[in-house]
Amino acid sequence: MNKLKKWLAEQYLPAYARQSMLEEQARLQRELAELQERHRTLRAYTEGLEHALAALRCQHIHVEIGGGTDGNYQGTV
Repeated sequence: MNKLKKWLAEQYLPAYARQSMLEEQARLQRELAELQERHRTLRAYTEGLEHALAALRCQHIHVEIGGGTDGNYQGTV
């Protein structure tokens, strides 16, 4: 809450409204802090996934389908 809003609330709001507003402000600040922490955690998780996917893109995967003991494969993907 900026200084002007705080001053206006302290000067012109009744005590019960001021107290209610301050409690709500504190609750919202706690909720904001929790959500920011969750955002940081999820962002770190997604960055890890992006890093893993980038590493997987560099690998060449060769899958051979079918074939026998003589090494003659029917198809390659």
